[in-house]
Amino acid sequence: MNYLFLLPYPPPLAGPELIAKELIESDFIKNRNDVIIVKSNIQLFNKYKGKINVGVIIRLIKVYCKFIFYLFRTNCVFLSLNSNKTGFLRDSVFIITCWILNKKCIAQYHGSHFSYFFYDQNIFFRHFIKRVLSRIDTVIVFSETLKDMFNKIYEGKLEILYNGLNLNNYKYKKIKNHDNRPFTILFLGHLTYSKGFYDLIFAFKMLYKKYGDNVSLIFAGENYRDDPRMDLLSEKWRNKFLINGSKKAGVCSDFIINCKEYNSIYPGIVSGEKKSKLFYKSDIFVLPSYSEGLSMGCLEAMAFGLPVITTPVGAMPDVIKNGENGFITPISDHKKLFENIEQLMNQKELRIKMGNNNIQAVKEKYDIENIAERLLNILPS
Repeated sequence: MNYLFLLPYPPPLAGPELIAKELIESDFIKNRNDVIIVKSNIQLFNKYKGKINVGVIIRLIKVYCKFIFYLFRTNCVFLSLNSNKTGFLRDSVFIITCWILNKKCIAQYHGSHFSYFFYDQNIFFRHFIKRVLSRIDTVIVFSETLKDMFNKIYEGKLEILYNGLNLNNYKYKKIKNHDNRPFTILFLGHLTYSKGFYDLIFAFKMLYKKYGDNVSLIFAGENYRDDPRMDLLSEKWRNKFLINGSKKAGVCSDFIINCKEYNSIYPGIVSGEKKSKLFYKSDIFVLPSYSEGLSMGCLEAMAFGLPVITTPVGAMPDVIKNGENGFITPISDHKKLFENIEQLMNQKELRIKMGNNNIQAVKEKYDIENIAERLLNILPS
């Protein structure tokens, strides 16, 4: 059995690309001679994902030609499944090709709201989605709880596979004393409503009002004029944003521009050693997102020994156990987010305990070598 991995690869710096990079570069995968890698990137920038132009069509044709060339040498294709209309249509071309040529197709979904995407479509496109999914032999999700989003629209086999990290790239930080420096919160992700950036700003301003320059926020990521992930939100949160979305976007924009007034730092988009230094400078990691699959940023924070505060979305409740290695905060609850951050700020021993628990959890569950081996066991032999 030979395998063709059709996966995105950075740039851009986003979840599916980062996950694929860790997997492709794992020793378990790169040392095999039965795995062929085809990079499926069509766009190099997150803000252009889902948009079609002549350049996109040309790049898609190039990827498809390379895919076809190697497909005849393989028996099974492993690809990443999208939940936006343009991305799914692109995926359908590869999935249907596998079906026509009698090749096995295994797809991994990296989000938590495929059902939202499905039910947002008209009846004809829903039928098309179900027909395409029926040509997939196995769909992989991040956790047991995420299987439910496929139960009514997919009758094939469902498997669970976590994200993973190359642990050689992470050195655990020591908890430092706060006598001479501010307590530092780290946020990594798109600076958007759907990632909870507005909620974090709200909670942080409450902290800053109470503690002044004894607290600091580092936030890094791509700054968007429009939120590209709104289609991944439930109807409840989309409607809430639409009521006063421009006001919230304005709050985010003003904070980014004037962040120094709040003892905060915006280093832009970071990666590699620059990103690692931000983890070393920070005391906790906060991602109050409205939509996640299994956040790579949270896993990285865990690998560096940071407690994590996040929301009960996607697989995150399976990763962060409330009170053990972080806190699960209700979505959009600014007051509770403030309280959870303040508790970790004032309880060093709790931070140390949670950080150590995260280091242990990453070693046991999220080592990319174990994840890669598990993937090959899921693929047909």
